[in-house]
Amino acid sequence: MDPGKGRDSLTTKRAVESRRVQTALAGLSEVGADEGADADGAVDEEEARLAGVLHGLKEAYRAKAHQLKQLKVHVGALQASCGAAQSAFDAEFRAWWASMRHAHGMAAEDDALRRTATPLLGEAPPPPATAKGSEIGDSAGERRAPPSLAQLRDPEASLALFRSEVWSEAARSRRERLKAELSDAVSQAKESGALVTRKRDQVARLKESLSAHLGAGGSAADEEAIRARLDVEKEGYRDEVSALRSLKRRVEELQASLDVRNDILNPHPSARAPTVGTASPDT
Repeated sequence: MDPGKGRDSLTTKRAVESRRVQTALAGLSEVGADEGADADGAVDEEEARLAGVLHGLKEAYRAKAHQLKQLKVHVGALQASCGAAQSAFDAEFRAWWASMRHAHGMAAEDDALRRTATPLLGEAPPPPATAKGSEIGDSAGERRAPPSLAQLRDPEASLALFRSEVWSEAARSRRERLKAELSDAVSQAKESGALVTRKRDQVARLKESLSAHLGAGGSAADEEAIRARLDVEKEGYRDEVSALRSLKRRVEELQASLDVRNDILNPHPSARAPTVGTASPDT
């Protein structure tokens, strides 16, 4: 919200109050009756102008405040989505890592890891061979050679491998689904926009028809019929506008999610290697 709007509103409000004081002083002055009336009229006119300016600034302030509230809600939703994505990424990596280590017969090393928390994970890995971890490992094994013992012994290397060869596959699939959903939402928004235009044109035509009818002195029955149709079209127009706004919000949300995923897929070259708990998974 622009702080300048608030300052302009306060300045204008003070100007209105100053004009009112001038009006009161003019009424107490000893000038002639005609001169006093002229002065009062000029002050009243200026006060009315300033009051109009003040009203406009207040309306602009309210609009900005409403916009800020909407943005805060949107940011909160995105933060919640990112948090859920991070949790899912961490959980799937832990499951996959445990499953791969179990498949390589590293049970003794896992027992030692469970007794001492790893710096990368912040806690020991979970027991191996969970259902989800097995599925992830099997899926990755079908496409690529299994990770080496050296990679699995290094949490950083394991995380990098999981991110590039396992998680990215699911992420690409999710991005494609998101793109398809965005395309569908855009198509619906275009259709809704065309319908809004048609509804608006119909309302305009009915208003013109009503104006012409009243100008020609038409019957009350015909006037009532036109007004009834106009009310129906107005209601339909408002409904379509509401639907279009909802679709636009959905398109913006999907586009923002897609942008976030693209940023995660193509991180800044200077960014350091991700770690569990701080990495930004592609979801």
